[in-house]
Amino acid sequence: LAYVVGFTIIYNKGYQIKDEVAGTTGAKLKGTGSIGNDTNYNDITELIPLDAMDLVRPAMEENAFFLTTAMTITPNQTQEICDGNPNEAPECTAADKEACKEEFYAWDSQGIYTGECGSNNHCQLYTWCPPEDDTELDVVNNVGEFTAFVKIDAVFDRWNITLSNTVDKNGDGHPIFGYNLFAMNDLLDKATEGIVTDAKDIAKEGAIILVSSLWYCDLDKSIDLCQPRYDIQRIDGQPNTITSG
Repeated sequence: LAYVVGFTIIYNKGYQIKDEVAGTTGAKLKGTGSIGNDTNYNDITELIPLDAMDLVRPAMEENAFFLTTAMTITPNQTQEICDGNPNEAPECTAADKEACKEEFYAWDSQGIYTGECGSNNHCQLYTWCPPEDDTELDVVNNVGEFTAFVKIDAVFDRWNITLSNTVDKNGDGHPIFGYNLFAMNDLLDKATEGIVTDAKDIAKEGAIILVSSLWYCDLDKSIDLCQPRYDIQRIDGQPNTITSG
């Protein structure tokens, strides 16, 4: 009996009741980037400046965020009739337009087929012209230095205890890197164990990073000791899939 009480119950804390933690996560991104050659330009207006309002879609998302690392820019588009993109529209000739008449709408088209063959021997479209060509992507400069302020609210329902990672631990009113503030390059570095350290290296294909906050708390002790740990993994690029994500 002494062994059961002393070792099993007291030393191993067999008297404790366990509870699952639940909660929500939100993120706010900040940063400045650009499209263009930011190391060799004659006039700064040659660059296209971009910030989080331009690159984060949607602007707010629960438990996730999407940050654009590369984009296709097609300037001066207007709605009119034009030749289809050779990478997208079916081939045709002036004498053989059948491929252009098979569908009015097509799931993989960039507009509405007119039934005519374009001057480039690809089916003509009524769409935003010129059509987008996503084979040439413009990489967003400096996207790896964007930061995410991550706010986590966790609760142990059984004990009505609510926790957060927004505690002002340094007393200066600023977020703390690695606690509630994360740079994109740092997340990539940790997620790939140092294989990828700069977002520009994955900008064109993208990456999916899973960040799990782990709360292992001994509620017999001070709540101040209950702090999150983070498990960061890259989970895209599975073999034999039709998309990198």
